[in-house]
Amino acid sequence: MKRRTMIRIISYLSALFLVLGIGAFRGNYEAMQYRRALESGYRGALDELTSTLGNIENTLLKGIYVGSPTQISMVAAQLWKDAASAKSCLSSLPVGEMHLENTYRFLSQVGDFSMALSKKSMNGQQLSSDERDNFESMVDYAASLENELMGLDDYINTNNASLGDIVQAANENSDDPGVASVNAGFEQMEEGFTSYPKLIYDGPFSDHLADRTPVMTQGQSSISRAAAHKKAAAAAMVEADTLTDASDENSHMPLYCFSGQNVEVGVTKQGGYLCYMRQSRPVGDPVKTVKEAFAAAHQYLNSVGLSGMKDSYYEIGGGICTMNFSAVQDDVVCYPDLVKVGVALDTGDVVFYEARGYLMNHKEREIPTGILSKDRAQQVLSSRLEVQSVQMAIIPTDGKNEIYCYEFLCEGRNGQKVLVYVNARTGAEEQVLILLESENGVLTV
Repeated sequence: MKRRTMIRIISYLSALFLVLGIGAFRGNYEAMQYRRALESGYRGALDELTSTLGNIENTLLKGIYVGSPTQISMVAAQLWKDAASAKSCLSSLPVGEMHLENTYRFLSQVGDFSMALSKKSMNGQQLSSDERDNFESMVDYAASLENELMGLDDYINTNNASLGDIVQAANENSDDPGVASVNAGFEQMEEGFTSYPKLIYDGPFSDHLADRTPVMTQGQSSISRAAAHKKAAAAAMVEADTLTDASDENSHMPLYCFSGQNVEVGVTKQGGYLCYMRQSRPVGDPVKTVKEAFAAAHQYLNSVGLSGMKDSYYEIGGGICTMNFSAVQDDVVCYPDLVKVGVALDTGDVVFYEARGYLMNHKEREIPTGILSKDRAQQVLSSRLEVQSVQMAIIPTDGKNEIYCYEFLCEGRNGQKVLVYVNARTGAEEQVLILLESENGVLTV
């Protein structure tokens, strides 16, 4: 090889190594900058979370002593704001593998509890003794959570550590004493919520909801697995020998569970009611109309013993029309008694059935008398709404309660459909929902 050629090759290789070195340096530099930015974001979220927990603790402490509805409203508004901020900060931290579900749920309860208090203040009501007890119990846990976070912050500052590295090491069961201490702190914080007193209030995170026993199954006799198997096959419209036993559901609504080719079915152990049926077969191009889907759904409901259900909203997705149905008693629509039915639009077959809401809530209700007149209830409506129709309805609150209402279907600006629910006893405007109508369904927001 000629000397000139050798020099040329060495020059090219040198240039190549230089370019690769510069590229590697830039890559490492950019990665380092990214890690610094990420860590800065973590530190900011941790600092804000710790500060917000302190605010929550102080506001909860005030809540023990406030007396007037005005002050209750101010406390509720601050709690809702701080709880939302704390949840946002917690979700920004790299603690997903630490399973802090109870901590996140506590923050959700604080925010939801504040909304329940806000409703009371708007009605001019005072705090009950139980609600003041709730404030006291939440103060202690907010303080505990804040202390654990302050300990983590102190460890990071003292050791010039990276929160991302600490969490990663904790997830990998590192032997580092500091990491172990931080990990133990989070575990202690999470386990502390196992003894957390139950909060009972009118909200979706209230503890009583998870403990509820389904109304439909109370006092019902147990059925055999063989009898449930037969019901499941009929509900799935398959031969019984095509279904096999699956793992039972041992919740507050115990179920016999069965599965087959592309189908799953659950039947209550008490009473033998169909809880769910799901088919997962591929759905072809739609040929059935929405009207035909509703007819098929009503027919299916009749076949499982639920006749007289009123249909309301629906949504089309993946070739399946999913519809909502509610029970009716004395011309009153009972919205808590909800059943969902899905019909495949390629064949018109029912491929989905879910009745947990119905089984949880359905009962013979005592319809109130001595209610306000329709004209009196209508007075609360906005002057921007024109009433199209009215019916009586029972609606659920966020918690376990129900409200007997006038349901006004109205028309607003630009033909917008609006549902307004007015308490038939008090005349209070309980809910305002916007109807969203499109080619893919009718939903409410």
